[in-house]
Amino acid sequence: MDYTDQKPVPVGVSGGQESGNFITYTETPDVLIARTGWTQTHDGQMITLTMKTQAEFRDYAIALWNVPMAYTNDRSRIKTNAKDFILVKNTAGQCHLVLFFDLKPNAQIQILIAND
Repeated sequence: MDYTDQKPVPVGVSGGQESGNFITYTETPDVLIARTGWTQTHDGQMITLTMKTQAEFRDYAIALWNVPMAYTNDRSRIKTNAKDFILVKNTAGQCHLVLFFDLKPNAQIQILIAND
């Protein structure tokens, strides 16, 4: 689903309400993501993700699980060449990132979790 393209649900339509939205279905390309392991550098822990695809797609999003840090509202420890990211935790307290970027063949996304 493409959560970036939300349309108002008209009143009277099943589940519709004035302030509600529904998500439009957008088919997104499949991608094989080659990833390095998390490596310790002088600046912190780093990982590189390489997109193995022939497709292009603006504002593509992926989730990166098992981010090696405790969840925080402070985004300043995370450095990435992705266009944007959301730091999220689940009910078990595990931290992950949703990364937004323009998908292109062999695009690489680097993430650095800076030292405390």
